[in-house]
Amino acid sequence: MVETAASTSQSSTAKPPRTPEDQFPTLIAMVNALGFLITVTTISFVDPQLRSHVAFGARSYDYGYWSGVLAVPVFLSVRYLLRRLLTRAGQCLAATLPFVVAEIWCWWIFRPEVPHAGFVGWGLFYITASVAATWLHSSKPDLSFVVDSKLKATVRIEALKSLLSAWQAIALGVGGAFLAALVPWSKMVVETNTYVVAAERDRFLLNSVAFMQLGLFGIAFLVGPVREVVSHLLSITRAFTLVREEAAPTDASSARDS
Repeated sequence: MVETAASTSQSSTAKPPRTPEDQFPTLIAMVNALGFLITVTTISFVDPQLRSHVAFGARSYDYGYWSGVLAVPVFLSVRYLLRRLLTRAGQCLAATLPFVVAEIWCWWIFRPEVPHAGFVGWGLFYITASVAATWLHSSKPDLSFVVDSKLKATVRIEALKSLLSAWQAIALGVGGAFLAALVPWSKMVVETNTYVVAAERDRFLLNSVAFMQLGLFGIAFLVGPVREVVSHLLSITRAFTLVREEAAPTDASSARDS
């Protein structure tokens, strides 16, 4: 009796399993916070090394590394706002506003280049990944008709096929947009760096950092927009399998009758 009561108490107080819906705000908050931290840390490390910078020379920042502390409020703000704002526009704003505010606040730290080109450029990549992921997350396909018994299974199957085709096209579009942005950007950065610094050593450093950032952006894109598209495709596939299994006994009985 005591054991039964204890097990009942434990089951009633057990936390429900976390769902992708619960994890999404934390995921986007991490993309923003890590993107911000990596960007300010990279700028603080690289700029003092660029002695041949044609406009500013070597620059050091008293509070450059310390500005990375702002990644914490960026993380907390994004996660909080994504959990409170329910509209698509509100969530897209929540996924970007804390990063933008923190970046603008840091402009005075990275003087005399205001705004800092590296900060704006690389920050734009992480903001784009966050907005795209948030927009896709809030555009999940409506699968409520799957459990509607008033609709024939064949009708639901055809509707799911249409949804699946649409989201496959979206997946191709997302991948194409990523490559269309990444390839020209990488070429432009390499060409631009030849005018930014004069020394070969400094160009090598800038290009190495640029490709590192592009790689990190690729990871952010995978855990953001690509993850959302794959999640929606899997949900449609699971619904398709469910309806097919439901329709199987009907198809079998029809075959016997014939």
